[in-house]
Amino acid sequence: MAATMDFSSPVRAPKLPFLTQLHEVLQPPECPLTYGNTNGLRSFVLCGFGGVGKTQIAIHYANSEAHQYDAIFWVQADGVDKLAKSFRDIAVELQLIEAAEASDPIINRNIVMKWLSAPYKGFLPSNHDVPETAQEYAKWLIVFDNADKPELLRDFWPASGNGSALVTSRDPLAKVYLHPACGLDLQPFMREEAAHFLARLSASNIQSDADSESTFLLSDRLGGFPLALVHVAAIIRREGLNMEEMLEHYDGRALHSEIYQFTDPSPHDKYTHTLSTVWELEDLSSPALHLLETIAFMDPDAINESIVQMRLDKYPSEDFGYMPESYEDAIISLASASLIKRDMDRKQLTVHRVVQEGTRNRMSTQRFTLVFGHVVELLLNSWYHEPEEKFTHLKALWDVANLVSPHATHIKSVYDRSGPDLDPDITFAFARLLQKNGWFLFETGFPKSAAPLLELALRLCDGLPSKTYSDCHGQDEQVLLADVLFCLASLSSDHNQPADALRYAERHFEVRMMAEKRKQTMSRHSGLAYTELGLAYILNERFEDAIMANRAGRALLMELPLFKEGKYWPDFAVIHEVIALIGLERDAEALPMLQEAIAFRERRFGPNDTQSFKLGLHLQLSGLVYLRKGDQDTSFQYYQRALANYRATVGDHHYRTSQVCVKLAEYHAINNQAEAASIYFDQALKNFAHHDLMKPELALAKHKKAKFMHDFGDFEAAEELAKEARQLYMEVVSANHATAVDTPCDDDFEEFVPFWSR
Repeated sequence: MAATMDFSSPVRAPKLPFLTQLHEVLQPPECPLTYGNTNGLRSFVLCGFGGVGKTQIAIHYANSEAHQYDAIFWVQADGVDKLAKSFRDIAVELQLIEAAEASDPIINRNIVMKWLSAPYKGFLPSNHDVPETAQEYAKWLIVFDNADKPELLRDFWPASGNGSALVTSRDPLAKVYLHPACGLDLQPFMREEAAHFLARLSASNIQSDADSESTFLLSDRLGGFPLALVHVAAIIRREGLNMEEMLEHYDGRALHSEIYQFTDPSPHDKYTHTLSTVWELEDLSSPALHLLETIAFMDPDAINESIVQMRLDKYPSEDFGYMPESYEDAIISLASASLIKRDMDRKQLTVHRVVQEGTRNRMSTQRFTLVFGHVVELLLNSWYHEPEEKFTHLKALWDVANLVSPHATHIKSVYDRSGPDLDPDITFAFARLLQKNGWFLFETGFPKSAAPLLELALRLCDGLPSKTYSDCHGQDEQVLLADVLFCLASLSSDHNQPADALRYAERHFEVRMMAEKRKQTMSRHSGLAYTELGLAYILNERFEDAIMANRAGRALLMELPLFKEGKYWPDFAVIHEVIALIGLERDAEALPMLQEAIAFRERRFGPNDTQSFKLGLHLQLSGLVYLRKGDQDTSFQYYQRALANYRATVGDHHYRTSQVCVKLAEYHAINNQAEAASIYFDQALKNFAHHDLMKPELALAKHKKAKFMHDFGDFEAAEELAKEARQLYMEVVSANHATAVDTPCDDDFEEFVPFWSR
């Protein structure tokens, strides 16, 4: 009486732990217990969103364990009518009722439930109601597939009996609702598993490293999502593509749509769902669908609910109907379908990337653009807004930015892949979002991530048609352009790119001063325009020009009311002028300026100022001045204080922290403190290696550590590290189109590192 299922074309080949767990929970006992015992039912619930492989695992279990059961029943549980039909079919198959008489769903259900509680193997003898021996009872398994509304099972659940029940459901609460039940939340494949699965289904012969890498990259892009991997594998087979070709074509939105709608025509494939049908997005309420559309443009791993709950007056409720009165219902609907997960404690949502792609791909071009603009506005309104504080490096502002930044980065990646045609107002808002995120990533130590955001923001600004744009703080397109140029100038200066730094700084100065002159009173940004220009002059060794520019900027900044009230100090005007003075070997003039700035910050913020890393910069430069004077002990004290400030503000992994670690390592090495020197060198090397733009600093640090190891007698390790340093040096020379020397010395390694950072 056992049913069989075709598993020849699996969406998910179950891993052994899944089957082992199912076997342990559901396996019928060798000697059945007394039937009618409500505690005898063994049940297991497989949860997860559509297409993750729940049904296929259930099919595979039913096939592989068929020998354990006398009867296996497959029940379609995604509606009362389907449940009733399945129970009718069971009643007829078991010959409990004639097909012609099986018209009453209640009678059909009741006679099946009665049989499940006392499952005799044959017809009951006329002289008794139950079998005489346990061996006459059948061992049964019933599979409730697609029980996405577990409450529908209430009238069909075998409350008494001693069989096994396996349930598949999108609703994670099904594990709680169906008692007693064990359960498992299915997740997408892990990386290795997904790549192997894709290669096997696509019948690809992975021979080269390029094919292997492409397989991993493609499976990564699909998020390890089983049904998407199946569809892509079928397309690869159909089109005769290799993995590299498929990866190259994957970015096209047309191909996304094909994957989303794809149905494998293979006659062996018994799984008929596509990504389009398996999630049943059309059945969602408007608020739930609108919320899912919004989430589809955000970073999938941690969506703070305060962001998506925000109401924007410019977007009417008919376009985004989940705010705010329908929000809870929308969340519950999406969570019940396992389309999202909700962390109640953290007030965060997560969603699978393939669900996001599928949701975006079903949108019309007009809807896509509308939702894109809506999310941009949500993110901008969630970011801290205070025009005068945007370049102050305040650590307190980073907490909010940390919540929003991943989403701003993600929507930029959506833009890169989809290339939506944005109207000018959305373009303006998007460019502002990119600028804010780029600056945040730069000042928190991720310049490589910041650069493409800022470069795109500049292209968008330059492409805006002539009209007046304005954000909620009245800042127009000229101010935005100036802000973007300031960020790019700062980024270029910080990473020793003299030509780019000067180009951006000069254009920034021009645009900023035009914007400032339209105001009744100039803001601190006019002073910063001078100081940023001064830093660019330093990189180009125009030290006298740098001093003049920074002094002009400092004069403007000292006219600010906040300065006169003792609440502000022109830190960067001081820092940049000090660097220029050091470049001219006028250290004696530099030290009093640093001491005055440090004294102000100690008065204003206390001796252990952690308001920003500005104190760390003053201390780091003070350490350099004392080191140049030959006072190593005083220099060491300043570097120690700088390290403490950087660790408390920008963190252990920031490149500024690493610069100071190198100086502390050198001090300990000179004083024959090998263990301490090694610890600081290792921290610096580890951190520099994480920042691609820090390759010159990494090469110099390795060179210095190799000399230290040689001096302490570790010749073999020293030579190995020296080789690595020379290799990095060659890469830096090549990148800067310079001429390399065969045996680089200290000066050669230092050539590409700003002198104040060596």
